[in-house]
Amino acid sequence: MKKAMKLLSGAVILVSPIAHAHGIHDGLSVSLLSGFFHPFLGLDHLLILLAMGVASQMSCFDKLKGGSFIIAALCMMGAGFVFGLWWEASSLMETLILSSVFVAGFAVWMLNSGSWLAKALVTASLFAVSIHGWAHGVEVGHASLATFAIGMLMGSAVIMGLGSQLVKLVSSQKLAAVIVSCGVLFGVIG
Repeated sequence: MKKAMKLLSGAVILVSPIAHAHGIHDGLSVSLLSGFFHPFLGLDHLLILLAMGVASQMSCFDKLKGGSFIIAALCMMGAGFVFGLWWEASSLMETLILSSVFVAGFAVWMLNSGSWLAKALVTASLFAVSIHGWAHGVEVGHASLATFAIGMLMGSAVIMGLGSQLVKLVSSQKLAAVIVSCGVLFGVIG
């Protein structure tokens, strides 16, 4: 089982395009199904959502662990999506998205310490998830909002669920190194 989970996680990252998935013009419509698969199509999505799944199992906040943490992350993403409907994109949006991957990676790295820095990074990571939602709220606009958003949240929940199980098989330090390394790759290539 442990080997199968490692292979599945590796395969998901390898089949994800290196380029970021921001832009509905990637050939997908704005339907429930395209919303569901959208988080799987960009390395930035996979990295932050896997990191949030890891953090859900190791959260340094006693009352915000497991499913509660994943629900909080999904709520932040949904709030960002709604925000994006009313506010235009920032010229810094892609920079913020790339930064969110590093913040989440370092949050995973620090989770075992239980320090104030770990709590600050986990909190910042929750807010960073809203930036991903914001980007999609801007791109999708009001057309098919509900179906795409619901699909995107469902796909995101699946990825966070995978991350929450992955941390049971691989140390958080190794996962953090992979997340940050892939973030560097994403920054250089994407």
